[in-house]
Amino acid sequence: MLTAQNIDVSNFPDKPPDLWTWRVMYDDNSVLEEHGHLEHGWADVALARVVLMQAIPTREDLPRFAQLRDVDSPYLPVFFRRRSTPWLIGGGDWQTITCMGLELPNGGGGSYMFWDEQGHVVHTLDRNAI
Repeated sequence: MLTAQNIDVSNFPDKPPDLWTWRVMYDDNSVLEEHGHLEHGWADVALARVVLMQAIPTREDLPRFAQLRDVDSPYLPVFFRRRSTPWLIGGGDWQTITCMGLELPNGGGGSYMFWDEQGHVVHTLDRNAI
């Protein structure tokens, strides 16, 4: 049985930097960035005030993603990353899947766009599809 106690992580590659960071614009045109003058987590975002959400690439060869939102919409913005460690995917490099979308509070459904570092994009109504 594989347990956390017997996994040798010394040979794992370091977690790579994120290739996209988030930026939100509020209804008063103010902006909050994940990596701006201060570091921010998604929990710092005033979700109900967001009118524009962007995934900003950290390299020029990567696409930019954006989501507009009406400030009166019951759907709230969502942004998260799912990471696979090398031992979960059979060795090799880390894999990061990024998700941005809009969803109703309390699991009421939503619309989600997932993408990976190779440029594959999936749009789905299922938050757990990827």
